[in-house]
Amino acid sequence: MAKIRLAQREDEPLIIELEKRLELEVAKLSATETWVIEEEGKIIGLAKLTDLGEAYFLSSVGVVPERRGEGLAKQLLQAVLVDREKDVYLYTIIPDFYYPFGFEISGILPFLPPRDLFSCHSCQPESCLCMVRRHV
Repeated sequence: MAKIRLAQREDEPLIIELEKRLELEVAKLSATETWVIEEEGKIIGLAKLTDLGEAYFLSSVGVVPERRGEGLAKQLLQAVLVDREKDVYLYTIIPDFYYPFGFEISGILPFLPPRDLFSCHSCQPESCLCMVRRHV
């Protein structure tokens, strides 16, 4: 059974391997929290959250291809977003995945990391959107 948890230091090699496999590498953005989905000692999904001071930035959300469609990414996102007391921003080319979690299209604000750090901007710049989930 898959378990969602905060990553530990010893998970780092597996996280790096999964980021490469999923083409999610963002070497220049240092995450405050990394969340993982673990099953039988393997990391099969991850999400990173960076505290920017006035807001959070969500990045590197992904699940191994052979486990997609099982709702694991949704469960992971729910765990990451629980009790956040600031707005959460992200860049994405799949906005429909994030709408059910309360995200909406947003302008890019000065405190956000540059889009060119992320693969969605380099592979599909016209489709790369900024979204925000507002803290209420």
